Amino acid sequence: MNISPYDNLPTGDKDPKQENPQQAEDLQYVDVPLDELAAEASDEAVPPRQSAEEGAGEITLPEVSPQQGEESSDNEPAAQKDDPRPEENIVENSAAKKAPVKRESPEASPSQAKNREASNISVFAPSSGYSKLSLRNIADTGEYLLPFEETLLVPDTMPDMEKVLFAEGSVLLSQPAKASYRKTDSISGELIIYTVYKPGSDATSPVDVIRSAVAFNTDKCWDTSESDTFRATVSVKSVSAEMLNERKFTVKGTISIHYTGVSQKELTLFNGANDNDLIRRTDSVKAANLIFEADETTEISQEIDIREDQPAPVKILKERFDIVENHRQITSGKLVINGTIISEILYLGQDEDGDTELGCLKNKTDFTQFIIIDKDVDADLLYISFTDDGLKTIIESQNRFQLQGKITSVICGYENMEIPIVSDVYHRKQDIDFDISCQPVSCLEGTVCGEISSREIVNIEEEDSRPETLLCGSGRLTEIQGTAERGKVTIDGMIAVKILALDAEGQPLVIDSQVPLRGALEMAGTSEESTADVSAALKEFWFDSINPRQLEINVSVSIEVRAIGQENFTTVDNLRFIEPSSTRKHISMALYVAGREDTLWDVAKRYKTDVETLSRLNGIDSDHLSEGTKLLIMR
Repeated sequence: MNISPYDNLPTGDKDPKQENPQQAEDLQYVDVPLDELAAEASDEAVPPRQSAEEGAGEITLPEVSPQQGEESSDNEPAAQKDDPRPEENIVENSAAKKAPVKRESPEASPSQAKNREASNISVFAPSSGYSKLSLRNIADTGEYLLPFEETLLVPDTMPDMEKVLFAEGSVLLSQPAKASYRKTDSISGELIIYTVYKPGSDATSPVDVIRSAVAFNTDKCWDTSESDTFRATVSVKSVSAEMLNERKFTVKGTISIHYTGVSQKELTLFNGANDNDLIRRTDSVKAANLIFEADETTEISQEIDIREDQPAPVKILKERFDIVENHRQITSGKLVINGTIISEILYLGQDEDGDTELGCLKNKTDFTQFIIIDKDVDADLLYISFTDDGLKTIIESQNRFQLQGKITSVICGYENMEIPIVSDVYHRKQDIDFDISCQPVSCLEGTVCGEISSREIVNIEEEDSRPETLLCGSGRLTEIQGTAERGKVTIDGMIAVKILALDAEGQPLVIDSQVPLRGALEMAGTSEESTADVSAALKEFWFDSINPRQLEINVSVSIEVRAIGQENFTTVDNLRFIEPSSTRKHISMALYVAGREDTLWDVAKRYKTDVETLSRLNGIDSDHLSEGTKLLIMR
């Protein structure tokens, strides 16, 4: 019975006592007769010969002689140096692989190591093997909270304060059309605060409102960011008012500055120096690149009619504007944006008998913007933010108001670039060395728009006054965040609601409530590592009485979510060719047993062949190898 020496091959995880303590680059193989190999495989007591270096614990076939034109090492035995036989087969195991190119044999003498080091002359690859790619990449997103506190006086023309009811505010930027900020730039503007209070007993109206402008200015919002430029949206996160005396009060709160940082990145691409023998491991990463910026200001002018059951306007007490996007589309080189301005006006009016009466009016004003766009931008990869550029209402007649002013939209367009990367490389004929360059880049994994609605029942305690007339309400997003999961984004938020009402005696009261906002939006391509950048605007807000002790509050919020992912751009850098050591053995055929973490690429690189050849020769379709897989290698 004939027994093949390959019937009992070593596995990828050998007994540590049997492993060769030297790396593959320094192995010295000797001739072993086939009868001895057969005896070894059949457990006969014929011990294999050891290598000249002592300690080779693998079954080996005769080694390959040096290639034509190479000189043998002076350290080789004379029998090997003079052996004229051609290249033969070698059986190897994965435990002796992946040795560094410049690693020295442990037994090398100092003089040998010095001579060998001198022979490893590096030759740099041509500079034409590299190219540069510049892109403006999303670096980070964040929120900066700017506190404010101001002591204010009641205007001389207004009645004394008896009680502060509530306060609300909005932001008016000094540069609403500014699309991009730098590290040295500051954000400035005015905080418009409406303080609603109950005046003294001699006042003709149960409610009056003080409009105040508080200036703000900061450049600290990007101190912790490493970005070069920033896109920012500014809003009021919290605001409250406290009465000090009948002619003085304090307002305080926080301004939210939500920013997206963009960094200029210079990426080095490795092209391979036009060498067909240079085998590269290629892949690609996605990176978001800011390619388009624009702003558009639109004049707004619309008449708002008063309903027949409402009093004729005499004085505007306060006004509130929310701007939401309805639709966007890119067509014929133009970006078309359709949006809505949601207005709420609290005013002092007169009924038909000339008596003073409070009135509240809600209105929706649609607008459309056209922006020339000369880039190939996906409409889903646009960041669009709206700012109030001096919107206000005026009393036009006893039957109508007029909305006038401007709104400004700031647009940033991105593209997701597929960037090739070379993470590993080897040469068929020469020894090489190289560095690995790595830096993080971000990509837009997906975007989604939608609406999330919430309903809340508010119970009024017995000791509190019951609301008889509901006048107006204020809803403000105090918290909003998104969590990316597999295939969806979960939204959590909170809306602070204040409702101004009158009791049965005509006295004002305020109903406070917190409305939770929860929901989920489907978004393909997201992962748990994604960062969800959420933009939100209050789209619908209404309330009504269920009974004298219960109110129903309904809100609808327009949500836009961008899932930002992080990837690593990795490439080969500083490639250089190295003169091989004269003791290096060249293998033309081997039988290899895969270890636990081996891939086809690892084996191909080790034997300086290629993955396609290994795959075709061994009938393997995947780069992953199962432990113990036997591979035939031929060069």
